[in-house]
Amino acid sequence: MFYVLALLILALLIVVHEFGHYITGRLLGFKVLEFAVGFGPKLIKWERKGIKYSVRAIPLGGFCSFAGEDKEDENDPRAMNNMPWYKRLVVLFSGAGFNILFALIIGIVLFWCAGYSTATITGIEQGTPIAATAATAGDRIVAVNGQEITTQDSLSQLLNAAAGDGQVRLTLERDGRQFDVETAFYRDYRYYARIEFEVLSDQIRIYSVGEDSSFYGQDIRKGDVVVKVNGKEFAGANELYSEISKTGQGQLTLTLQRDGSTFDVTGKPVAEPFERVGVTLSYDYAPMPFGEAFVSSVKAGWNLCGEMMSFLGKLITGRADLTMVTGPVTTIGTMGNLVSQSAAGGAFSAFITVLNLIWAISLNLAIFNLLPIPALDGARMVFVIIEAIRRKPIKRELEGTIHSVGFIVLILLVVVLEVSKIFTGVGGTPIWM
Repeated sequence: MFYVLALLILALLIVVHEFGHYITGRLLGFKVLEFAVGFGPKLIKWERKGIKYSVRAIPLGGFCSFAGEDKEDENDPRAMNNMPWYKRLVVLFSGAGFNILFALIIGIVLFWCAGYSTATITGIEQGTPIAATAATAGDRIVAVNGQEITTQDSLSQLLNAAAGDGQVRLTLERDGRQFDVETAFYRDYRYYARIEFEVLSDQIRIYSVGEDSSFYGQDIRKGDVVVKVNGKEFAGANELYSEISKTGQGQLTLTLQRDGSTFDVTGKPVAEPFERVGVTLSYDYAPMPFGEAFVSSVKAGWNLCGEMMSFLGKLITGRADLTMVTGPVTTIGTMGNLVSQSAAGGAFSAFITVLNLIWAISLNLAIFNLLPIPALDGARMVFVIIEAIRRKPIKRELEGTIHSVGFIVLILLVVVLEVSKIFTGVGGTPIWM
C-alpha cells in the first residue's frame, strides 16, 4: 500500500508540472492540443474548446501537447513556434515554476501544522555535569546559548556548535516559567555496523555495506533479511540499532536469511565519538503562525535548492557519491519505506512524512527539469534563448531530433540506473556471484 502511495505522489507532482505548462499556455494564447493525466489507453476522454482531455490507464504522470512544438506550423499563429520567444520561455519555465510554487504551499502547510519541534527532558543520566544543575525530567528546552529552538534539527545543530566550547547554556521551561542552567559536555561513543538497512513493515533487510565496515567484502547481499543480532531476535529497527550499539567494541553477529536458508556473519562495530549533555529527550510538534510558516518555507526551499545545486556540481566534477543517484523505481521504493517506517509512529507522523516527501521531490523535479539536457524544459529554454540572440531559430527538425535523441538517452540512463541497483549486491559484488 505504501508503494502505491509513493507512486501516486510521484504521479501527482508530474501532473502539477504539466498543468503549469497547460494553464500558462492557455493564458498566453498558445494552442493546446491535448492535456492528459496518465499514459497508455484512455479510460475517460472528452473535448472542450478544441482541446482533448483524457484520463489514462497508467498513472505515471501526464502530458500537455502544444501545436507546433518541434516543427514549423506556418498556418496557425497560436502554434508554439510561431509565438514570441519570451512567451515560449514563460511557458517552458512554468512547469518547474508550478512545482516550486506547489512545494512552497506544501512547506507552508508543514510548518503551519508542525513547524515547531518541542524537546522535553525525559531523563537525566546520573554522574553527568547536568545532573548537578536544577534541570529535571519534564523540563522543556526552549533555547541553547540564547538561540530559540524551533525544530529538532535546530536543537541538534545548536548543541553540535556549542560542543566545541565544552560548555553550554540551556534555557528551560517549567510550569510556564523559564530559567537558565549552565552545564558541560562529556565525551561518549556510539557504535555502528556501518550497514544501511532497509526497514519494511514486516522485516529489515540489508541495503548496502560501507567500505569502512568490518562486514565489507563478506558474503552479504542487498535484500538479505536480518533475523537476529547477537543470537537474539528483535522487534523493529530501534531494537536492532540498540543491540548493535550495546555490542561496543565486542564481536557483532548478524544472522541473515537468503533463499530460505540462514547464516551468520560477524564483525566489529565502528566507534564514533560525540559530545553529550547527558539527557534523554522526547519530541512533539507545535503549530507555527502562518507568517513564520511562509518565511520558513521559503528559507527551507532555498536551502534545499542550494544543496541540490551543490550535489550537481560535485556530480559534474566527479566528486559526488554515485550511490545517491537513483532512478524512479528506486525512488518510489525508498519513499514507500519512509512512509512505512513513519506509519509506526501514528497517522500524524505518516502525514508529516508524506508532506515532506511531496515538498522535497517537487523541488527536485523542478531543478531537474530546468537542467539544459535535451528533452528537458531547460534545454528547450536554451534553444529559445539562442533563437532570441540570433533572431532566427535553429532548424526545427534539428532541434526535434536533438530532443528525441536526448529522450532516448534519458530512458537508457534510467534503465542502467535501475538495472545497476538490481544486479549489484552489497560492496559492489554482483548478486549472481
